[in-house]
Amino acid sequence: HLDLLLRLGPEARPALPDLRRWMLDRDPWEAGLCAVAVWNCEHNVDEVLPTLSLSLRLSADPRMVRALGEMPMARVAGDLLFALRHEDPIIREAAAEALARGGRPAGTGAVVA
Repeated sequence: HLDLLLRLGPEARPALPDLRRWMLDRDPWEAGLCAVAVWNCEHNVDEVLPTLSLSLRLSADPRMVRALGEMPMARVAGDLLFALRHEDPIIREAAAEALARGGRPAGTGAVVA
């Protein structure tokens, strides 16, 4: 169910009330992925960053790191540096790619403000 919402991107907008609730009352991994789904719909850094930051430290997932990489670097550099030192090489690779993009979404030249 959550995987489908992540793939839908902005089309998951009708599920936003549930995703927002789940960000607060799920385990860290699920909460972090809910935050990614909310980010994919609305790109509201203030809303999702606290959940992503905590989830990254407790139960990292490369999708969380990729979402952080689309946010303004000044806001997420510490989280990405943390991910760069993670024990999981997939997390480290996602962090390196995100840092190399410098706040630009993957596959675009635009910087997300």
